[in-house]
Amino acid sequence: MGQRDRTLDIFRGFGILFVVLGHIYQTPMMIRLWVCTFHMPLFFMCSGMLFSTDRYNGFMNFLKKKLQTLVLPYFCLSLSLWGLMNLRALAMVKLGITGGYFLSDVRQMVLAILLSDRMHDHYFSLWFVCALFLSELLFYPIIRYGGKNTYAIGAVAIGMNFVQCLLSHYIQGGIWSFDLVPTCISFMAVGFLMQKHKGVVKHLIKPWVFVICLGLNIIFAVLNTRVLDGGYTALFYGQLGHPVWYFMAALTGAMAVFIFSSLAERLVVTEFFGRNSLVIYAFQNSLAIPAANDLFGMAVARNEIFKDNVLQWIFVVAVTLAITSALSWMINHLTPWMLGRFPKKKPAVSK
Repeated sequence: MGQRDRTLDIFRGFGILFVVLGHIYQTPMMIRLWVCTFHMPLFFMCSGMLFSTDRYNGFMNFLKKKLQTLVLPYFCLSLSLWGLMNLRALAMVKLGITGGYFLSDVRQMVLAILLSDRMHDHYFSLWFVCALFLSELLFYPIIRYGGKNTYAIGAVAIGMNFVQCLLSHYIQGGIWSFDLVPTCISFMAVGFLMQKHKGVVKHLIKPWVFVICLGLNIIFAVLNTRVLDGGYTALFYGQLGHPVWYFMAALTGAMAVFIFSSLAERLVVTEFFGRNSLVIYAFQNSLAIPAANDLFGMAVARNEIFKDNVLQWIFVVAVTLAITSALSWMINHLTPWMLGRFPKKKPAVSK
């Protein structure tokens, strides 16, 4: 068993921190505009860096593993999130803060989770996991039969990006976010090439390369934001902007984070966030952030000294990470099967 790659944990850790910051409305607009240019492509790139067909005995074995590690967690985390959101709503009613329940219609909830059409009434959460699952299934034959050809994979990375930008003009949404598969595959291909050419990538792990990547990311992000008339780069809404500016902003931004993660070597807290990025992603936007805002509102009602935007931002970030970290710890220690982790069977001892 190989040693766990701490760099990728830190890489994912920063990625999920950027996702949280992007979802908190108190985060300064410029920061939100910036992180949205690369935070989701970062996760697809990381998936590509970990992708391999060699460890699977055929496609069916690969499919079985993905059902265990992506589809099972998708359903378990979605159901858990739905239950916890209703508990939060009930608590707010008991405290006299709000009225009504969230998604008390079980049939509606079941349809939302099964269809997961993010641009439709039948959508609940975790579109990223659905899109990643479909993308990995399509990425398997690409790597199985063309993974040795660097130019072919590079063409996939660039070509799929243009396909996505074209597709987004005509289709936005769909069952299990199938419309975002091209951009997922595009950045998975980039990550796979980084894995394939580790020696070249290692030579890029320099502070000055980090500065160049960060600078280029900001330039391309500004150019793409202008195309979007000052709006966000948002995969959720299919808002990508210019295919070149979008791809380059995402690529250079993710590379800057990867280089910084490699230079850091050890960041224990960020590593924890990276190891638990799926759980944090599942609970941060629809549960932890609203709960943190509720708690801060209660504090302001008791004492107006808390009515400060910076203090509110710090409080919401801290409480959101605390809630999601606690849920991560509980799931990892009490119900790891929710994440597709089962104890390995011990080999039978011959008598």
